[in-house]
Amino acid sequence: MTGNDGIFLITQNGRIMAQLKLRSNVLEYMRKMDLRDFRLKDRPTNMETKAEPENLMIKDLNSEARRFNLEAKVTEKSTPRVVTSKWGKEFLFSTVTIKDRSGTIKLPLWNDQVHMVSVGDLLRVENARLKRFQGELQVRADKSTRLQVVEKKR
Repeated sequence: MTGNDGIFLITQNGRIMAQLKLRSNVLEYMRKMDLRDFRLKDRPTNMETKAEPENLMIKDLNSEARRFNLEAKVTEKSTPRVVTSKWGKEFLFSTVTIKDRSGTIKLPLWNDQVHMVSVGDLLRVENARLKRFQGELQVRADKSTRLQVVEKKR
């Protein structure tokens, strides 16, 4: 207990897995519960509850968009450059601007993706996420994202 609040530790096999600060009204409610009946193992895990990515338009992308699919045309591409990570590893990097009928957004490209995409290409981005970089929303293509050129420029 810390004043009117308490720290609730969630443990597994003697290891602390999570720590929660609980207000006094929550602690009072918990005193009335039989915590022996509370089991997490019967609840679905994050992996089991993940929804399929939605097909969205750029105008629909906001902080509530989790995983999504997007189809858009590449309108601009920055000159590729080499960037060095804080661990000294070098990566090829470029940023493209993609556009659909509802708007535009930036998509950072890394390594092989840089040479795969050209201005004028129609891209399909599957299972992407959003990120904010220097105050600007961008599409994030991580390890679980599939980037596919649907139609090459003419």
